[in-house]
Amino acid sequence: MGKGYRAKDISRLFGLSEGQIKSWHRSGLVPHLYMENEEPVFGFRELVCFKVMKDLMDKGFTPRRMRNYLNQLKRILPESERPLTELKFTIEGGKLLVCKEGQTFDPRGQLHMDFSVKKPRAVVSINRRRYGILRSLESEGKNDPERSILEYRLLLKLDPRDADAMVNLGNIYYGIGNTEKAHHWYLEALIVEPEHVEGNYNFANLLDEQGEVQTAILFYLRSIRNETTFADAHFNVAVCFHKLGRFDEAKRYFKSYLRFDSTSEWAKIALELLNSY
Repeated sequence: MGKGYRAKDISRLFGLSEGQIKSWHRSGLVPHLYMENEEPVFGFRELVCFKVMKDLMDKGFTPRRMRNYLNQLKRILPESERPLTELKFTIEGGKLLVCKEGQTFDPRGQLHMDFSVKKPRAVVSINRRRYGILRSLESEGKNDPERSILEYRLLLKLDPRDADAMVNLGNIYYGIGNTEKAHHWYLEALIVEPEHVEGNYNFANLLDEQGEVQTAILFYLRSIRNETTFADAHFNVAVCFHKLGRFDEAKRYFKSYLRFDSTSEWAKIALELLNSY
């Protein structure tokens, strides 16, 4: 069989006990990729599951509580096979909330009304480092997305070739779940300024999320070409190569990523993948 990660590998990565890992697997919280010698072997997506589980556990959510939440989610989102990687989880007031397509709700399906998004800076990049896992926009403060959209459209009336404003519009639409308009504004920015670093990176993120991995690679590489120290772009393009089985290229970009970030949890994942090749 292909390469994978066993309980001892995941234990070393995230500081979990092998007993915890096997317990989460047995209970169905994290599925296996395949079995080998009666031992579960996990893939990259499952690594993300374990990281999400550990993060939630560190915030006080027990595995039993997570199982109850996930069982509830299955009833309202039966199409989600791996909710821990396909959905974004957030905690407000001690309650676990789920974000999907711009809506926030609890695992029973009750909508959580929150119309605020973080205020964009001059150029805001979406820092969504991994695998199907979605993060909020990197920005400062909070604002009404409709008002922000109006402000950027007014800016574009004054300067129709303001690529930064276009990228920020794309980010706002991305943040509220309107990927069609996000796609449009990222493309508009790149038509005006083909080498725009954040434009290429954010567009690549969106393409990767939509399953267009080959095309995403082209835009990640263009982003790297124009800002060679852009660590997240190195990591994301390495993961894209990994998904396509192009391990030599994945290895090259994981190595370059580690030159810029050698201490984070993502650096641990990059190092573990390098050691697996």
